[in-house]
Amino acid sequence: MRALPVITVSPIDPDYNIDLVARWVSPGYNRANKTLPFAESAYALFPELRGKISGGMTDAQIRKIVAPCVKRKLKENKRLIQKKTGYLQAYFQRINGALLAALADVHETRWPAGCQRIDCYAGYISRCPRNVITKKFWVSCTMDEEEIVRAAVHEMCHFMFYEKWKEIFGAVHPEDLGHPSPRWYLEEMAVDPLLNDVRIRAIVPLEHRAYPQFYSETIAGAAVMDHIKGFYADRDSVEGFIRNAYRFVEGNIEEIIAKCG
Repeated sequence: MRALPVITVSPIDPDYNIDLVARWVSPGYNRANKTLPFAESAYALFPELRGKISGGMTDAQIRKIVAPCVKRKLKENKRLIQKKTGYLQAYFQRINGALLAALADVHETRWPAGCQRIDCYAGYISRCPRNVITKKFWVSCTMDEEEIVRAAVHEMCHFMFYEKWKEIFGAVHPEDLGHPSPRWYLEEMAVDPLLNDVRIRAIVPLEHRAYPQFYSETIAGAAVMDHIKGFYADRDSVEGFIRNAYRFVEGNIEEIIAKCG
């Protein structure tokens, strides 16, 4: 039997925390990706940045303004970050094998042989980014214990979805890893039916939700998420679910982008 990865939790690299905040307050980034209020959520954590970032600035100029604010917040919240890091590490030590095995079971695949660890980093951030290739993700110390567990499980679901996708369709082009690729939209939508599967809820008894607009915006008279859940309920396999759901997303991608950001 193939060994499962080990989930490790550590404090964020301060430089990467700066990079993330600088990206999220960038006017250019927010014009390109309207799925979430990236700038507003960053300003909620760093109100001192509001009004200091303008559209004519370079990335380097934005980063120079952001850096001292992030460093100060990391210093002020060092104990909180350590507390959340310790909490998450202890939590996942208890369920590491059960959770990762269940994620593989739900996706009807296996963790890749070369994946020995999954790295989680806790920082002072307003969103939870991930890298599905390296199996690294980031969470915020500002979240309460339930929110931070839900966010972590959400990101690990994306890792398994990525592996299943490769199994079905082959290698993923770099442009299809992020917004506004139809594959990316489906990856974000699929967390609801996949993580609310009874096999996952038996281990992490929390309700999981995707982006709010997937529940409120409609395509062909039904909420986007109702379509996705319907494909999951009617599946004969996870591959069938992914193929049918992707066909729907790809076929309606212009409307989805217009309505969902």
